Amino acid sequence: MNAQRRGYLIEKMVEQYIREELLNLNMRATVPRVAILEVFHEEQRRRAEEANAAGERTQVVHFSTDEMFKLLIERKVDVGLATVYRVMP
Repeated sequence: MNAQRRGYLIEKMVEQYIREELLNLNMRATVPRVAILEVFHEEQRRRAEEANAAGERTQVVHFSTDEMFKLLIERKVDVGLATVYRVMP
């Protein structure tokens, strides 16, 4: 299996896990909620890999609402700033 295909499958597994967790919390799995949680997951994974490579501890991921909105726009997720404010904890 090539790396691109493997990455795609991992993304789909993460998305399915997020949807299941939202449903377990009796929350609707809306596109904005899933997208925001995917960004958190991907950023945490990226930071963990960087920390491992440098022999450091992994830091917890924190985003402001504006930072999250910018990341979603970069990923071409169709979401408004007001929605991000409502969804962000």
